[in-house]
Amino acid sequence: CHPDDLKKSDERLKKHFAGQADYYDCETRLKHKDGTWIWVQNRGQVMERDGEGKPVRLTGTLIDITDRKHFEELDQAERDLGMALSRSRSLAETLAGSLEAAIRVSGMDCGGLYLINEQDESLNLAAHQGLSETFVRQVERYAVDTAATRLVLKGEPIYISSPEISIQEDFLRGVEGLSALGVIPIHYQDRVVGCLNVGSHGADQIDRFSRQALERIALFSGSFIVQAQQEEKLRQSRQDLKTLLNTIQDLLFILDLGGNIIHCNNAVVDLLGYSYEELHGKTVLMVHPEERHEEAKGVIQAMLAGDTESCHIPVQTKEGRLIPVETKVKKGRWGGQEVLIGITRDITERTRAEEERLEWERHLLAAQKRESLGTLAGAVAHRFNNLLGALMGNLELSLDDLSREGEIRENLTAALEATHQAADLSRLMLTYVGQSVPGKSRVDLSREVERIMPLIKASQPGKIRLTQAIAAGLPTVEVGADGIRQITINLAANAWESLGGEGGEVSLTTGAAFFDEFYLRAAVSEEPLPSGTYVYLEISDTGSGITDEVRSRMFDPFFSTKFLGRGLGLATVWGLVRASRGGIVVDSEPGKGTTVRVLLPSAGTVERPKPRPSKTAALAEPQGSGTILLVEDEETVRRMSRTMLNRLGFRVLAAKDGEEAVALFQTLSGEIDGVLTDLTMPGMSGWEVLEAVRVLKPGVPVILASGYEEAQVRDQNRKEQPQFFLHKPYRLDDLKEALGKIMA
Repeated sequence: CHPDDLKKSDERLKKHFAGQADYYDCETRLKHKDGTWIWVQNRGQVMERDGEGKPVRLTGTLIDITDRKHFEELDQAERDLGMALSRSRSLAETLAGSLEAAIRVSGMDCGGLYLINEQDESLNLAAHQGLSETFVRQVERYAVDTAATRLVLKGEPIYISSPEISIQEDFLRGVEGLSALGVIPIHYQDRVVGCLNVGSHGADQIDRFSRQALERIALFSGSFIVQAQQEEKLRQSRQDLKTLLNTIQDLLFILDLGGNIIHCNNAVVDLLGYSYEELHGKTVLMVHPEERHEEAKGVIQAMLAGDTESCHIPVQTKEGRLIPVETKVKKGRWGGQEVLIGITRDITERTRAEEERLEWERHLLAAQKRESLGTLAGAVAHRFNNLLGALMGNLELSLDDLSREGEIRENLTAALEATHQAADLSRLMLTYVGQSVPGKSRVDLSREVERIMPLIKASQPGKIRLTQAIAAGLPTVEVGADGIRQITINLAANAWESLGGEGGEVSLTTGAAFFDEFYLRAAVSEEPLPSGTYVYLEISDTGSGITDEVRSRMFDPFFSTKFLGRGLGLATVWGLVRASRGGIVVDSEPGKGTTVRVLLPSAGTVERPKPRPSKTAALAEPQGSGTILLVEDEETVRRMSRTMLNRLGFRVLAAKDGEEAVALFQTLSGEIDGVLTDLTMPGMSGWEVLEAVRVLKPGVPVILASGYEEAQVRDQNRKEQPQFFLHKPYRLDDLKEALGKIMA
């Protein structure tokens, strides 16, 4: 194994041996019998351990990935070279960069880059690395009639290994111990412009991967080298300089010391719409907005004094269009006189990109804020659920102990009803944060809205006029149970309240339409919505409208512009829409009312709802003589559940976590008739408890309890499944129903 790969390999082996990884997987280099290094993907797994758990036998595979790694390295080398050459400011930098890349990808330790002289076609050393000065002096030029030049001009790569060095004395005189050499011509279009020579003092050959890499580097470098040569020549004369300036896209102005234009490049003419004659001899201020002329003068003087590096005053086209630019001004010489050289770059795309970046950052900040609020809401709701479960259960148990009449029973009944309402509120909070997704079904949006219109109208304030336009024949949508009702009622209530006591008009519309990506960018959604046809519910009001700041927060939980205690209605709407993979578009301006449009993706045909079992159906009675293992980490819920189970006639073994539960089951599995376990607990989860007890006693009935909805937590990939899911917080009748089904 290559020494540089040992540490990485050892670390991954140790993680696998320690059980932190299911298998060992690592890409490493191995030394071939012929002395070369090959890349392999090494994957294995411990198949046997001794009594102390230490690994004894590892079985695995090695796959040769040398070709893939070499091509990956070569692609990266080309990208790196391209970036380096594109930043090169001179021919020397371009040549040095190309040679360095060739030496690196070939694994050689020295080399030189030769260029063909266009006048006499001689071969001249232009860059070198790793060679002695003595050798450089011997090989720095080859005339056109030498063997070396003739071989290069043929345009074919030459590779010489150790046994062949001795027969190439004319070409390689003074080689000073080189044991391998490659000569790779550099082409540009259909001609040879130079060659890359790489050699090694140690390696005795250049393998096929290195040859491929060298030839690609030579091919890649050709255009960059020629471009650098041309730029070098252009810098030698004024006419060539003009030619160069007209090949760039930036605007270039040559000004006399009075600020008058004595030359400009073609980019100025093309972008601003003036002819060269219209600009020549005029003040440069004519291309800036008139109201900013004094500012432009001051900035130019500051740049010449070294107080600032650039000017961002826009230029103005002949038609009056403003273009954002960045301008830099330097002193120089042109035509034998001192001048000001100004280079102006159109930064329209950069400005647009910056605006998009800032907009993206604003959206990201809003998303992070919603996420943090959602995390808080979820944590509070789950904790609240456990407390409600204990409160609800103990109230029911107390009611069961009282007579059917009396003020105390009435008070406890009212308290129990309040806990049910609190549980509904908790479920709404979980719906907002996406941690509780009620079972979904395909419904007709318009039909569902029509069903609840009587309820909407009943809650309609007297001074408000309601209009509706409900479309027929819409595609179906897939929403959570009671989702359309919750969305419509909450949006309508929000519209009523936005009108205050002065009255106004609210309109309710349903329909389906195609929306493109540009429109959907404005939607509040979990992920960017693709363009397509969406079914929509739209509620508009003629109220006072909202500001951008309020609009950015209107779906956050606990945020409200109304009196204290409001704020979960729109958060619930957002949670239900998010669960349906839809979005919400809000159009509003202060003083112009608000339109909220809920967009839901089409789901196809309508699913007929399955008949729900009657609430009054007789429940199978629990056995009463059995023993239930209760697993619950919250002490108050554990105590309440234990009392409920006892009340229903069961003996109870209680465990505060999964580890304790499995230990009890190992000892008393013969006495345990069923298991009631919480899903989310520290350490072992409810799923892990289920799997552990089924190993000890196959088929033992298990109830899995959770504050999440069943559809959200059920995992079909698990081998073992519970007989029943019990939603928390649960009532005594809910527990009785669950036990009746698993113990019948």
